[in-house]
Amino acid sequence: MKKPTKNQMLVLIIVLSLILLPKIFIGIKGEIYNHNLDKQSQLVEEIVNSGDYTKCFDVRDIQSFREKCFIGVGIRTKDISVCQYTKNNLCRGIIQKNYSTCRESLCEDSADQEKCSSEIQEQFIGMCKEVIDDWNNAYES
Repeated sequence: MKKPTKNQMLVLIIVLSLILLPKIFIGIKGEIYNHNLDKQSQLVEEIVNSGDYTKCFDVRDIQSFREKCFIGVGIRTKDISVCQYTKNNLCRGIIQKNYSTCRESLCEDSADQEKCSSEIQEQFIGMCKEVIDDWNNAYES
């Protein structure tokens, strides 16, 4: 049996790298997400226990996490007043898990109620699911 040439070995290494690197990257990305979720749930736990909601402002690792932090605290404490700290006007509805309250408050001044309602519904459902699932999963684990 012939020994593989340098070129054949190089091709083999490149092919294996192309196959394995995405798997490694996806695994690392999943670990980072889980680690951040753990850190986030610990932080929210601390905030809920201390009552100092403004600690959410200290979060810098994930851009959207600051708002999720406040919403997470609000979901845990059932306190919609934390919405004042977010720029997210879906906050109240997400904490109450109540789309109709959210829709009414956001669409009351809109000329096209139906269009406003459907746009808000899309945003609400997407964000609600993401935020509530993240936090509920973090708290259940």
